[in-house]
Amino acid sequence: MPELKKAIRDKFQRENNIVYKIDEVMASNGGKGILWAALQTLLNPGDEVLTPIPYYLSYPPLIQL
Repeated sequence: MPELKKAIRDKFQRENNIVYKIDEVMASNGGKGILWAALQTLLNPGDEVLTPIPYYLSYPPLIQL
């Protein structure tokens, strides 16, 4: 939603003095969902993934997918 992306961009500019373009802003329904999408996009079979400890229990299965 363009309105949501604009509100996020405006918040970062107003409160954190960080300027983003609209196409640099993304919103998702949660951290694990976007992490899953990123891992599916970036990883290939046989890639090595370093996971810092502590981590959520669902992270290793997301990486293995």
